Amino acid sequence: MTYLGFVLNSFFFIIAFTVIIWVSLYITVKVWEEKNLEKRFGEQYLKYKRKNSMIIPLPSKK
Repeated sequence: MTYLGFVLNSFFFIIAFTVIIWVSLYITVKVWEEKNLEKRFGEQYLKYKRKNSMIIPLPSKK
């Protein structure tokens, strides 16, 4: 779909489509996947989630 932005020579279309995809993936991970992981791994996952950031790998929080 992003190729359509190149074909139409539309920088706005490329940026808008990228933002829409990023937001939908973020919501999917935050809402569905994190709840699933909490059910599967319980307290172990909650500790992991508190120590690590979700998107950008940063040094772990202590």
